[in-house]
Amino acid sequence: MNTRKWLYILAAFVLCISIGAVQAMAAPTYGGNMTAYGPGGGFVAGGTNDVAFEITGPLYTSVPGAGAAMNGTIASDNAFFGGIWTTQVWLYGPGTYTVYDGCAPGNPGCGTGTALTFIVGPGELGGHILFNWGTYSNLDLVTVWSPNTTWATVNGTAPFFTGIDNTPPDGAPNTKDTVFSWVSIKSKGSTMTPEAGDMTDYGPNFNLQVAAPACVPADCNDSNACTTDSCNAGVCEHTNNTASCSDNNACTTGDVCSGGVCGGTAMNCNDSNACTTDTCNAGVCSHSNNNNTCDDNNACTTGDVCSGGVCAGVAMNCDDNNACTTDTCNAGVCVHTNNTASCNDNNACTTGDVCSGGVCAGTAMNCDDSNICTTDGCSAGVCTHTPTVPASCNDNNACTSDGCTANACTHTVDCAACPADPICNKCSDAATRCNDNDACTTDTCDSATGACGHTAISCDDNDICTNDSCVPATGCAHTATVPASCNDNNACTTDGCTANACTHTVDCAACPTDPICDNKCSDAATRCNDNDACTTDTCDSTTGVCGHTAISCDDDNTCTTDSCLSATGCNYAANADGSACTVNNAAGTCTAGVCNPPTVCDGVQSVTIRGGGQKPSSVDQQIQTEFTVVGDGCIVDSTANMVTITPGTTLQINCKAGNGPQPTFGTWKGKPLPRDANGIVCPSTGEAGRLILTNLGAQGGRDTDRMIIRIQ
Repeated sequence: MNTRKWLYILAAFVLCISIGAVQAMAAPTYGGNMTAYGPGGGFVAGGTNDVAFEITGPLYTSVPGAGAAMNGTIASDNAFFGGIWTTQVWLYGPGTYTVYDGCAPGNPGCGTGTALTFIVGPGELGGHILFNWGTYSNLDLVTVWSPNTTWATVNGTAPFFTGIDNTPPDGAPNTKDTVFSWVSIKSKGSTMTPEAGDMTDYGPNFNLQVAAPACVPADCNDSNACTTDSCNAGVCEHTNNTASCSDNNACTTGDVCSGGVCGGTAMNCNDSNACTTDTCNAGVCSHSNNNNTCDDNNACTTGDVCSGGVCAGVAMNCDDNNACTTDTCNAGVCVHTNNTASCNDNNACTTGDVCSGGVCAGTAMNCDDSNICTTDGCSAGVCTHTPTVPASCNDNNACTSDGCTANACTHTVDCAACPADPICNKCSDAATRCNDNDACTTDTCDSATGACGHTAISCDDNDICTNDSCVPATGCAHTATVPASCNDNNACTTDGCTANACTHTVDCAACPTDPICDNKCSDAATRCNDNDACTTDTCDSTTGVCGHTAISCDDDNTCTTDSCLSATGCNYAANADGSACTVNNAAGTCTAGVCNPPTVCDGVQSVTIRGGGQKPSSVDQQIQTEFTVVGDGCIVDSTANMVTITPGTTLQINCKAGNGPQPTFGTWKGKPLPRDANGIVCPSTGEAGRLILTNLGAQGGRDTDRMIIRIQ
């Protein structure tokens, strides 16, 4: 299989620049190319040839402020990791620009986050892109394009994506030699910033086409008998022919069409300018501008080409990504001159950051709190003051412990070291001297002054049915009482108080007609209803006393947690799937609240498969993945790309079991696998899902394996 692992980030821009202005297209244009490099930029991770775009406003010539509208849109019919992505695009004309990856959309110059600087040369186009997909949003990308050229011309031998799974409307895939309206300059950017998470360092390069309006046949007539005029995709084409002709030019004889020109032996009209095509017309030399490659004799430009009769190249990119240098080019050599610009040294504990000697540095924050009892410092821009006892607080007295509080030294006598010190014995006679023989007080002695103290104790037992008091000889006393608050003003009841609660007993001698005296439970339906679904309500017919007996909610199922809710009654919550349980005196595992006996496996506990991706010719160069059962359960079946397990089985996956190159990257259930110092980390799972592994370095071609874990 030659399946691409890395699903492609698709984006495109199409621009028409005319004397500083951009004309918006009537509809999106398709047929652009995206070539995406993996981390490090040494290989093509993927791409597409179906990018569409539309221009919606004029170019920016400076970084806009808050509320700036985007002036371009990007779209693709391809989904990225199963989800459609969207972008916001801000397009720039020639100049140097700095945007930040921590800004809100529409405010790229806010100054928050990492600075992204890009230089757009004469005739070039720059773009700042915000990419949104899934859980990722506003991923920043800057790039610069060169106009009307090929990938091979701009980027040399750098790899180019030519995949045919997504093609332009004419069905032909793009190549390095396809002429694009705009070609991404690989050396000038196209790398995701660190906030892109698993897509960090992936470098998409966009090569774009501009659709032209339909031709009017009459407009394609170049009045040249030596060309056959036609309209192709909105562009007039003039194909040279070899018809006989008359050029009406005294400078030629034996006139015949050749190279689009009617003539014979031409006059020598060479003007020694490589950027003009020299001709003779009616005895007069003419010099037409061309777009040939040339040499502008400027060592600080590359890709020199003729335009408007002048040879010019693209300025070298001398950006060293150091805000403290001013970057220039001299005789083909980049020069980085130190400056004194303001900057950010990424140290929150400095202020007034400025460039000096090519390095950004600031002045350390002043965190001195003028307190000798603290050690002052700074962490993440916040001053810290750690308590300490400075050497100046040492009184060189072995009988004291030295300390520091409130900007002053303290010296506390250590009675264990110096028991003879006067302060150490001030409460030695407190047991008798401070005893006031009053059980209603707690006696104390101040160790610093020796003064006695007597604090009244609390006799409150928090029971309304007692009067609380204290007797000096014996201590607290609690006398039973019926407080006035227990009087229900009912002549038919005798009021009382028990266990911190009022009681009201019906006096049937005084009120023989009271319902409780004739049928003590006649009102039990309401009087004895405690509104608790977890109790059975009863009434004693002899005494009329209500009773509330708890109900049993045990369902004899070890896979449920039994409880009772006052509002609804018994509740049986299913335990987590895989929890241990017993059924018919046998151990099992819970599934959806039901205890299942363990599955007895006759078969395989480990299997190694190659996933079906067999591009390399040698087995040793293919990915081999080992699946091993951990604990109970087993593997009941396996094929080249599927492993079937029993319910409750946990698998440890080793995706590095082969002898050849290991997987370069992979996904589990559609999400990228994490990485550590040893490469990708394979999962341990008991779930069904899809595992995809890709090895980009295998001999004989890239190997991509798609494997499925299935539960029986």
